[in-house]
Amino acid sequence: GQRTDDFDLVIASTALVLSYRLVTNNERHFRHIPGLHVENWAKRRREKN
Repeated sequence: GQRTDDFDLVIASTALVLSYRLVTNNERHFRHIPGLHVENWAKRRREKN
């Protein structure tokens, strides 16, 4: 599997427990975590322009 940094695990687990969406520009750090909803607002903004 993919190794996840400790700080990324804390961020992801907090989002999962609180049923939050995780907004990040580093989607690849979190994409492999089941049940985690990841959004990249910077990417969405670039696509609009």
